[in-house]
Amino acid sequence: MGPSLLALSRAEEQAAKDQFALKLRLQVAVVAIALIAQFVKAPGAYFLALAVALGEGLAWWMGHRAREQQHVAEEGLRRSTLTGLLGTNGEALDAADVTMRFSDSARANADAWEDDNYWATDQPPGPGALRDGLQE
Repeated sequence: MGPSLLALSRAEEQAAKDQFALKLRLQVAVVAIALIAQFVKAPGAYFLALAVALGEGLAWWMGHRAREQQHVAEEGLRRSTLTGLLGTNGEALDAADVTMRFSDSARANADAWEDDNYWATDQPPGPGALRDGLQE
């Protein structure tokens, strides 16, 4: 059947965290290049300035992508909270829409994030389980 919505959400959240961490490392490298450029004479300084500009553009794109991944993960987690704890999915098309927006990396790694005991409740699916799950 494939990975659960919860596993996909958790895998997507991890992918977003990894993307944010990579963006941070790139920005540190860009700062280092900018500092080095201060001591390089032209025309080398121009090439380093171009590298800084390209690096910042790439860092912006990586941050934008990570925020999109994080948004999809949060939306999936909200949906899986309701369906997992209430035990019903009245909006099957909406859940399918959310599922289709997960990244390929989340789909590839979702099996590692499956956890049948993710919700700390012993109650059967229903309003009581939802109440306990939301109190976590």
